[in-house]
Amino acid sequence: MTLSFSEFQAIVMAGGKGSRMTELTAENPKSLLPVGNLPLLWYPLQLLERSHFQDAIVVVAETFKAEMQSTYEQYSQGKNKLSIKVEFIGIPAVDDWGTADSLRHLYESNRIKRDVVVVSCDLITDINLINVLDLFRKHNSSLTSLFFAGGIPKYTSIAPGSKEKKPERDLIGIDPVTSRLVLVASSSDYDNELPLSQALLRKHGKVQIHSKLLDAHLYIIKHWVCQYLATNKSISTIKGELLPYIVKKQMASKVASDGNKQETEKNIDSSDLKTDINSLSKEDDWLKKIRDMSSYNDHTGDWFAPYHGDHIRCYAHIESEESFGARVNTVSAYCYVNREMKKRWSSITKQQPEQPNAEASDQPDQPLKGAAKDLAETCLISDQVEISPRTHIISTNIGADSKIASKSKIINCIIMPGVKIGEKCDLKNCIIFDEASVEDECSLADCIVGKRFIVPTKERQKSKVLTDIDHLMEI
Repeated sequence: MTLSFSEFQAIVMAGGKGSRMTELTAENPKSLLPVGNLPLLWYPLQLLERSHFQDAIVVVAETFKAEMQSTYEQYSQGKNKLSIKVEFIGIPAVDDWGTADSLRHLYESNRIKRDVVVVSCDLITDINLINVLDLFRKHNSSLTSLFFAGGIPKYTSIAPGSKEKKPERDLIGIDPVTSRLVLVASSSDYDNELPLSQALLRKHGKVQIHSKLLDAHLYIIKHWVCQYLATNKSISTIKGELLPYIVKKQMASKVASDGNKQETEKNIDSSDLKTDINSLSKEDDWLKKIRDMSSYNDHTGDWFAPYHGDHIRCYAHIESEESFGARVNTVSAYCYVNREMKKRWSSITKQQPEQPNAEASDQPDQPLKGAAKDLAETCLISDQVEISPRTHIISTNIGADSKIASKSKIINCIIMPGVKIGEKCDLKNCIIFDEASVEDECSLADCIVGKRFIVPTKERQKSKVLTDIDHLMEI
């Protein structure tokens, strides 16, 4: 029997500009950056497909909608073809448009009919979503978030280009018995002490505070929360504004909810009304009756009703450290994930990696040795790649139609489609964009080479971003 989550709508947020990795996104939409020689957007869609979703909405900037659609169709063919039905929805390309604004736009344009699963386009993972979906269903959750216990990976190499800021750590409070998400805050907001209210501690006798979880930016959200966004235009982002707000509102009393309900229903269509969120969070009467008739309770230690009578309930699902999860939201993360793709290819894509067909061995029927073995075991090679003999390539992804001349040494690099690399080049920890050319005897370390840029013969550079300003798109 094939599972199908027909009660959910899947939404992939792919309209961001990649503000934390502008060295890479100045010339390319973030969601089209190649990871393992496939566009970044392919991975969240493949995640949804293997989690038995049949269709998805992809939110993109209107200016890149045609390019996104054509690139996705180009790469979603053959062994990489996805059966999930994808609809691209354009949003205005404005600087201050956040993920909650995009969700509000979909709701107001009558695109959202059911509860939604919101996935960031930069999430790459090997898990199936059934566990987090079941947590949402089990407790009739208002909002459920996904986290990874492994935390943010420790990058072992220097990122190409400029130095990056150290990311802020989140403080995530979770009831270990019920998985209720009770606190979302930034560590930068507190010095040495984190105050917790007595009401929270009375309701949740034990709260674990996590500071090293990786937030997947994957949220399962009730339909009425989207309705609330339509009435409160001040909330712009899901992670930074909507999630902390709803988590805090869990502490609101049932009395407050009942008191506001009648007035809100009477004025719900008023354009200047900021509806109280409690008034929209009413549970289905049948669910409540069934729970009242049963002996079920989500907690122990007191005589309070299940969920302490809360209408608003937020939950957190933490995947184990054995699961792989990463967000491609910095240059360091982009390089890290690309280097991990060779060994994790099968677990993430559910495909077997193909052996490179480049001319790396003069005796193809013999066991691979030396440079040819390194190429086969550590590199991902696309179609129509020409690699001359006497090259040494390790831990490098090479895009389609690229050409690498003899006697070159390439280590820990990302080479995009159509790149030409001359003879006797030495490249370490570099990102080479589409159709760039690195002429003979160049030595580059920790560099980013822009689209169609030509690095002249015998050039020596380290930790530089090499681009042709004429080919930069506006950002």
